[in-house]
Amino acid sequence: MKPTKLRLLTTLIASFFAIISIQMAAPEPEVTYDQSAFERFPPVPTQFWVQKLVTPLSDSSNMIIRIKYVSDTVLPSSITMYINGGNTIFHDDGTGPDSVSGDGVYAAYLKENITSFLTSVQSLHDNLATKGSFTTFTGHFGQVNTTTPIFDVENFNNNHQVEFDQKLINGVDCGNNILRQNSLFITDLSVVEDEARTYRVSDGTGTITGVWTFGNLIKNIVNSAHYGDNNYGEVRTFLKQWVGSYMVSRTLNGQSTLGRTDIYTFLIEPWLRKANASNPSYTSHGQNNWQTDWDQTDETSLVQNAPFKLMAIVNRLDLRGNSYYSSSMGLSGETRFIYTLIAPVQIYKS
Repeated sequence: MKPTKLRLLTTLIASFFAIISIQMAAPEPEVTYDQSAFERFPPVPTQFWVQKLVTPLSDSSNMIIRIKYVSDTVLPSSITMYINGGNTIFHDDGTGPDSVSGDGVYAAYLKENITSFLTSVQSLHDNLATKGSFTTFTGHFGQVNTTTPIFDVENFNNNHQVEFDQKLINGVDCGNNILRQNSLFITDLSVVEDEARTYRVSDGTGTITGVWTFGNLIKNIVNSAHYGDNNYGEVRTFLKQWVGSYMVSRTLNGQSTLGRTDIYTFLIEPWLRKANASNPSYTSHGQNNWQTDWDQTDETSLVQNAPFKLMAIVNRLDLRGNSYYSSSMGLSGETRFIYTLIAPVQIYKS
């Protein structure tokens, strides 16, 4: 989404978007829930409600927003959000607009332009109705929705509490001029095939020790002098553990994946043969003893002949810190390098 588009929405809608879009993708934290951890590990919301006050407060607050989070006994009794440069405290301690202490529903007063808010909600609804369908995700699983969420304007105007369906956020109009290759993904061949920074195993072109090669980035990960003691040991051992992990069934981000023994055929064996191409004494011990071959292969050759080609450099804005929980955001996202596995026939093309 373009930042300018987000700014066109009201503060409340923008807050919904930031809270929902970032938190739904957040992993389960391994830290104690407190305000200092929320930028990286924000609590996960499940429902939102809004209510227009009959009479605005003395500070001009005219609306209550309530947020229900996933049940967690270690959530604090109040959570601070930073909206429009100011602090907004959401209570679950029975004070202010909070009705029941400790029920997991946090409430706060907001100052909102009611007309602009309702106009924005109507625009979200109309955009979804025009599209006809939209996709929502739980982890990596997508679901197509064909029913347009409804916001009960009548009850809202009559000062009743009304639920704001999270799916309405999918109606944000990003326009028709956003091109993936010009925003988040860098795929131009002059970049991803830059011969000074990349290397193609298939034809031996480029710089084999280039800074964007798969092998060089792996070496940076393992380099304990710069990245701390990560217990990966030497690069060769790290790579062996990595490729071997694909043979084991496991659950990642809530998604079950089956182990793949065929990885030996399309990855490990061709990789070992390429790395040992100049070693006349190399003899494969087969799939059951590939670890022996791996341990005896020259580490430099193994790293430099990794059968992966750089396909894209990606701006992971979705991994940025949640600015609504931090007064000074310290996490701006990540840069990711995406590689594709080269087929064995391509590895030996030369």
